[in-house]
Amino acid sequence: MIVALDVTHTVVEDVPVASAAACGVAQDDRPLVGPAGRLDWRMCGLLSRTVQSERYEGRLGEDMVVSTGGRLAYGMVMLVGLGRGDDMDPSMARQVAARTGTVVVRAGLESVTLAVWDLTRERIEFDEGLAALLNGCARAVDK
Repeated sequence: MIVALDVTHTVVEDVPVASAAACGVAQDDRPLVGPAGRLDWRMCGLLSRTVQSERYEGRLGEDMVVSTGGRLAYGMVMLVGLGRGDDMDPSMARQVAARTGTVVVRAGLESVTLAVWDLTRERIEFDEGLAALLNGCARAVDK
């Protein structure tokens, strides 16, 4: 399986060639912030309604794929649970990045755009977050 990752420092909704976007959501991100907040705005509040209906909380290890309903160039948004934002430390940041890579592969997403800084909340350097993301992808492919 080949997965194309577009790791960006820009706003994820500006990348038109991906089939999905991945963005981090912490339990205490209310309203949604960062890429999740921008995507929510572009999706007319769909992500906020998903969170408010208590179908998704943003707990560490909780991931959800949501259809964009045709509102964006790509069809899905993967919400990545970050746990409580204040609890994020370098170890958790590496864990989130690796798990994101694993989930992307296991979900069968062909191309994904994401911002490493968003998933790690800048608790680790970009290259360390990228390495963890790629390791997560590799572990999923090996299984």
